[in-house]
Amino acid sequence: MVTLEAGESVLLHNRHSIAYDYALGLHTRAAWVETQPSLDGRTLEALCAPFSTPLRASPRLLALLEMGLELQDLAQPRCNQLRNALGAAALAAQLFEASDAPVGDSVPAVARLALRYLQAHCIEMAGLHELAEHVGVSEQHLITTFRRAFGITPIRYLWRLRVLRGIARLRGGDESVAVIAAECGFQNPYHFSRQVKALTGVAPTALRRRDDFQLASSCLPGGTEIHF
Repeated sequence: MVTLEAGESVLLHNRHSIAYDYALGLHTRAAWVETQPSLDGRTLEALCAPFSTPLRASPRLLALLEMGLELQDLAQPRCNQLRNALGAAALAAQLFEASDAPVGDSVPAVARLALRYLQAHCIEMAGLHELAEHVGVSEQHLITTFRRAFGITPIRYLWRLRVLRGIARLRGGDESVAVIAAECGFQNPYHFSRQVKALTGVAPTALRRRDDFQLASSCLPGGTEIHF
């Protein structure tokens, strides 16, 4: 269960359904963006976990939600495209705010430091030994602490960040798969292609041609059925 105070926002992975309880006797207004990313449940949960702490809703996020709400009853041909773009922007805004927000005290300092180092150095990082040295603990202690805090090991999260950076470049330009693979930290184009297909279900070249695949940010892919 997640408790939100007035003016807060949170990123959640909805496994089955969502129920809301509101404080009695108070006027309450809630808004949300709902999407179905092209990911399996375990991958989606792992990606959302580091960003599931409630945050103060920023003015930019609130503005995006208001714009989306204004479109909910419109049926013009290109309205869905605009809703999708606003939804992806809202997810990106939440991730942007979360990347600089202080993580709650329930998350160990070692896990917080490791998470931020991974996000800042995911391309050039040499491996687990470098991360363990940075946070000042053994590799095994780091793995255990990070997985307990975020539901994923540091190395799996590292590769997830790299493949998402690669997907963003696939969708945003015409660089070759080989160039993207090399510059995003992959051993070779085949390694990158396997990771992309495991995450999205299609090969990099096919993903580049798909008009219905959208990426909310370099950290989390967005979906196409976005609802306000």
